[in-house]
Amino acid sequence: MQNDPEYLIIHTAAHAGDDYDIEDIDRWHRQRGWQMVGYHYFILKDGTIQQGRPDDLHGAHCLDGGMNTQSLGVCFQGHGDHEKWTRDQELSFQRLFIQKRRDFGISSEKVHGHRRYSPVKTCPGELIEMEAVRALASNALGMRLMEEVSPAKPVALPTGDITDVDLAP
Repeated sequence: MQNDPEYLIIHTAAHAGDDYDIEDIDRWHRQRGWQMVGYHYFILKDGTIQQGRPDDLHGAHCLDGGMNTQSLGVCFQGHGDHEKWTRDQELSFQRLFIQKRRDFGISSEKVHGHRRYSPVKTCPGELIEMEAVRALASNALGMRLMEEVSPAKPVALPTGDITDVDLAP
């Protein structure tokens, strides 16, 4: 099941608090009979990005529209119907987006909420505006471009782990 993602599908864990992580979600998904966690990435409230399913495997996060076979699933800790993302989560999403754009050519226009494909769901939450999420992605690209052409400091393009990408001005 080789995955060649064109989209990022954004989810919320729909679980309040911050006392759980990708291992807990993996356990929850296995209890439902799945082979492993359905998401590729999980972003904690403190901004930590945890790898779930490997990028090269189809997801198990958005069956509707056939999106499991053409996307990466990114889940945010929290409940998007009750709370917005933290600033740390936003910054980490930008880092992740830059990495996945580099890896797969995913554009900010192809960042969609789960609810787009499953209208009975509010996922990633009523408080999460997808236009604002796409703007975060676009802004991340603008910040990276500004850093690359700035004569004031040498360019060091990130390699390796997504946590290596620094968006600080």
